[in-house]
Amino acid sequence: MVELFGTEAIINMWTLIFGALFALGAFIFRKVVANDLLGWKFSVAGAIAGGSITFIILDNLFHMIKLSIGLSIAGWLAGGFLLGPILWDGEAGGGNEA
Repeated sequence: MVELFGTEAIINMWTLIFGALFALGAFIFRKVVANDLLGWKFSVAGAIAGGSITFIILDNLFHMIKLSIGLSIAGWLAGGFLLGPILWDGEAGGGNEA
């Protein structure tokens, strides 16, 4: 049987930490950079899924944290920008619209 949670499992503490950082970073990046500066749609759900799944797979295959972080940031960006126009969470609404 495969152990899912724990120090030697598929989802360990590093996966949870980077998942939380991907989530927080996606919310901030969408509002500040993607919507306000660039004017592009950026999906938070796509970014979290792309970054987390990429990190889990690479961390379990290669056990190299630098490679896993670097490529999962690329997956985070790809998931966010590619799913931004498709999913309905691509725009951060502010209270300044008149």
